[in-house]
Amino acid sequence: MKKVSYYEADDGTKFEDERECFDYEFKQKIKDIMGKDLKLFNENREEITDCSFESVYDAFAIQVLTIKGAKFLVEWANEYGVESPFDSWDIENKDEDLLGTWVYDAFDRGGWTHLDKFKREVDELYFSLQ
Repeated sequence: MKKVSYYEADDGTKFEDERECFDYEFKQKIKDIMGKDLKLFNENREEITDCSFESVYDAFAIQVLTIKGAKFLVEWANEYGVESPFDSWDIENKDEDLLGTWVYDAFDRGGWTHLDKFKREVDELYFSLQ
């Protein structure tokens, strides 16, 4: 007798490797969201179009275009234990603050920065000093 272990995706597809299973499930979940509700960019500022679990984990910037995209991002972060720019409470209470471009630690601020809000704050400061 031989003992066999495998990982099974939500749709029943079986994998011998856990990471392959994660990547497959992730691609299934994100295929209708990517490009329409959510865009990801690498550190070279190039859009990530063939999105995998690892590419999202390593994303330098995220454009959240819809609340659906924001919800996916929070669910993905919670499920896989990674940092999200916001959480479920933010989605439920501050929808207008979620949409836009987020960058990770581009300004040494220790995490995700809402680039659109940061630009507005810098512009306000600049013009108030003129």
